[in-house]
Amino acid sequence: MTHVQNARPDRRSILGLGLGAAATAVTLPMLTAEPALAVSAADPVNDYPYKNSAVDQVDRWNFYTRECTSFVAWRLNRRNGISFNNYWRGVHWGNASNWINAAQQAGLRVNRTPRVGAVGVPDGHGHVAWVNRVRADGRISFEEYNWSPAYAYNHRRTAPSGWRYIHFPG
Repeated sequence: MTHVQNARPDRRSILGLGLGAAATAVTLPMLTAEPALAVSAADPVNDYPYKNSAVDQVDRWNFYTRECTSFVAWRLNRRNGISFNNYWRGVHWGNASNWINAAQQAGLRVNRTPRVGAVGVPDGHGHVAWVNRVRADGRISFEEYNWSPAYAYNHRRTAPSGWRYIHFPG
């Protein structure tokens, strides 16, 4: 029995009360600050375990092999240290076009600020990519599958605009 739902429509569609005013003033910035991220930038490498497998087989995370969602699930497990799968936190992640909604349902922060280890979702496209590096010039380095070339690994740099970023714990 597979747990993959929703056939993919196309190949691009397939994360102090009572302390007084002084203590509260000190505590509030700490509560709203960005959490430290344990993920660090690494040289891009195609270490994806399904790189030589048939396309669109169900992988160990219940995504389709050699699709962007499967590769990003691999990165989240391998680099972010999250036991991520297609039903993480009780939410069905499904096709890449659903990941923003799934992330919000799972209680994750979604914004326009890239961070290493975040998942980028381009506006208007059913695609996800893993943020490998945020460069000094502001450009983002992504690792991804099934963008170009089809069903294969790619590493690219792009401007951060036109993307939303899902921030996973780590």
